[in-house]
Amino acid sequence: MHLDGLADCCDGLLGAAPAEKRLEILKDPRTGAFGVIGLIMALGIKAAAIYAVLQNTPMPQAFLPFMLAPAVARFLILPTAIQPQARPGGMGADFASTISNSIMGLAAILPVLLLLLGGWIGFSPVQLLVAIVLGAMGTAWWIYLAKSRINGVTGDVYGVVVETAEILILIGFVISF
Repeated sequence: MHLDGLADCCDGLLGAAPAEKRLEILKDPRTGAFGVIGLIMALGIKAAAIYAVLQNTPMPQAFLPFMLAPAVARFLILPTAIQPQARPGGMGADFASTISNSIMGLAAILPVLLLLLGGWIGFSPVQLLVAIVLGAMGTAWWIYLAKSRINGVTGDVYGVVVETAEILILIGFVISF
């Protein structure tokens, strides 16, 4: 589902079209050229980042980036979901209606525990901060793009946020070694 959101957002948000047409493209189950290119690039970059993390991280520590990236990326769906919804009747809006402060607090427990574990097993605070900030910056960029091009977010934006944040968090570990 997240890769589908990435492909749909590449097709719908990166091309030139009015907002109504962009929303139609996001809803369309077919994948266009921008979506295919986005998928190939994302999977290639993710594979390279995984390889680089494995090459540069001692084995006892190597598991942390692969646990932290998906945990933080999925947490980042929550701040994305509380943004204005581009399609109020969509599945993304249904999900967003369930978000509360207590849900956000509970969802933050695993990423925070993993960050603490990262410090305990030898990752520096700078390494952890670089990784998290890169993931958050990718999220902020997609939110900005969606709000400026379709006046809000959709479920597809949640998917692209997850994929982008995972990739950028892994890259953050690679560049901070």
